[in-house]
Amino acid sequence: MHKARIAAAIVALAFPMLAAAQNPPTVKRVPVQQNRVVSGKEMFQTYCSPCHGQSGKGDGPAGPAMRVPPPDLTKLTAKNNGVFPEAEVAEALREGPTATPTTPAHGSQTMPVWGPVFRSMNPQNNALAILRIHNLVEYVRSIQAK
Repeated sequence: MHKARIAAAIVALAFPMLAAAQNPPTVKRVPVQQNRVVSGKEMFQTYCSPCHGQSGKGDGPAGPAMRVPPPDLTKLTAKNNGVFPEAEVAEALREGPTATPTTPAHGSQTMPVWGPVFRSMNPQNNALAILRIHNLVEYVRSIQAK
């Protein structure tokens, strides 16, 4: 009788895990929030961390639902022979990611192209969109692994 209870408990515990494995996680898409924040760190936490994680290591809560896992942004310099790929990061933010030897593509269908989003926040002030991208690039530079 004791073995039957153990077997029933194992089945009861395993069933939710099996059900979860059959229903992969999904990402709820929401409109970007309009704000005046231009701090690189604060923008990263708001816009980038859902996929790239709070620390930029690619471990954000939306990552498991993606076709291509988000890259570890803390290793960009290491993957680029010790030089931070500033132009590639800025271009990925401005126009969408492209595959390069140093910066793997995220997949433009999954990573938002932040340039148009930032420009739409203040259509009369393109300089603010440029500042946002610059500050995000500088923040990503600041989190590079030493």
